[in-house]
Amino acid sequence: MSPLYTVFRASKVDLGFLEWYFQSNHWHRYMKLNGDSGARADRIAIKDSTFFDMPIKTPVNIKEQVLIGETLEKFNQYITLHQQEPFLCGNSVNRGVELC
Repeated sequence: MSPLYTVFRASKVDLGFLEWYFQSNHWHRYMKLNGDSGARADRIAIKDSTFFDMPIKTPVNIKEQVLIGETLEKFNQYITLHQQEPFLCGNSVNRGVELC
């Protein structure tokens, strides 16, 4: 790993929940307000301490975080499955998996 990057380990938060949080755009505003852009306007640099100060709203209960992450993952799988159906001879209802 390059020394240009910080590697950290999250604690007291479900990693699945955190992954979905960062796939959303809820944290973009914080980065725009607190980050630094240089010659390239499409890149933002942020100090480690500023990043770690980012407010991330999470349910206090870790079980609820897990449930939210799992639910979003199931929705994602469901959407992916139905996006593939036009390319299958059958569908998820009749378990068709042959390519047309």
